[in-house]
Amino acid sequence: MKYLRILISLVIGCSLLSAAGTVITDSFLSQALDATRYMKVYLPEGYDTSTAYYPVIYFLHGGNSNHNSYSNIYYHIDTLIENGHIEPVIMVKPDASVGPYYGSCYTNSALYGNYEDYIVYDLIEYIETTYRAIPSRDSRTIMGHSMGGSGALKLAFNHPDIYCAVADHSGLVDYSAMLQIYIPLIHAENGGTAPYTYNPNAGVFTGVAFTLCGAFSPDTTDPPLYVDFILDSQGDIDSTIYGLWRLHDTPYLAHQLTPDTIAIYMDCGMSDEYHCYPIHTALVDTFDLLGLSYEWHPYSGNHSSQLNARFPIAIAFLDSVVCTGVEESPKVEPVRSEYIGATIIRGPLNLPADKNYRVFDITGRTIAPEVMQPGIYFLEIEGEVAGKIVKVR
Repeated sequence: MKYLRILISLVIGCSLLSAAGTVITDSFLSQALDATRYMKVYLPEGYDTSTAYYPVIYFLHGGNSNHNSYSNIYYHIDTLIENGHIEPVIMVKPDASVGPYYGSCYTNSALYGNYEDYIVYDLIEYIETTYRAIPSRDSRTIMGHSMGGSGALKLAFNHPDIYCAVADHSGLVDYSAMLQIYIPLIHAENGGTAPYTYNPNAGVFTGVAFTLCGAFSPDTTDPPLYVDFILDSQGDIDSTIYGLWRLHDTPYLAHQLTPDTIAIYMDCGMSDEYHCYPIHTALVDTFDLLGLSYEWHPYSGNHSSQLNARFPIAIAFLDSVVCTGVEESPKVEPVRSEYIGATIIRGPLNLPADKNYRVFDITGRTIAPEVMQPGIYFLEIEGEVAGKIVKVR
């Protein structure tokens, strides 16, 4: 694997080079959010003078950040490309900032808006119809830091038909393990004794909990906080609310993955001040139990101190997975989220002999039914999309 061959050189560091891609600010109207959203788009050197199509890395920012954050990552992409460690690539950093708390958690929420649909459907459709981005699952990857790290895992695990690889830097990736650590810290921030009245401004750990509640247990009928909080007045977990959280938790989503469906990279500082390191070790145990393959790299440092060293390693990992080198515009038909419902098949797909039909994947590529691999497909009969098919083993 190319990633493994260059890992040591990336840890040592990259030399300063003059070659540079272009970073532009772009925006579009997201149907999922019914609002204009901004993004930074990195285009590799030579993009304007070539006809090549490029793989895309979608980078998700952390809490209290936006698309302007993490600007140091462009230097690392430039250097990796110039040194021949990765192929030229487009990077997209969308803005997913929203109030009243730290951010959207990249989740469809009645309080924040449909941020998962915005990233997974609207953004990809815009990028692949505006830029020369390879419109294929095998050339789409996603990564992020902190809230963006856990968001990247969530979106990748929810949509393995759309992304082929994911990289997580210091995300909050296991809510059960997180709550075991956070509950006494939240108690301390809110007076230390029951009964508790929780204040989102009491401290960072309470603020994180309110942010997650805004994503997973919003209550727009209950001002001024507009959430159902994860802890009750006695300081114990509300089991009903935790049931809502669990549907978005990385271990829960991982149970739905087929082994080797998606390439996974994770790293975290062992002195992470938000306690992401023990949370990651709990997730690693889950992956081991499930038989999922992954790259896990703990390191000496805190939540953000080593990102300049870690970004090149993660990007090289993603590059080692993607398919590259498309020189002509692929013939594709975009697939939208409104194709709901699915037929699950475990054997061959039986189709009517007297009808004109076509089976195609998420990128619009026609697939012969007899060679369908496990995954998500769409069935077109007599020119109309008739439904979604999930092929399982």
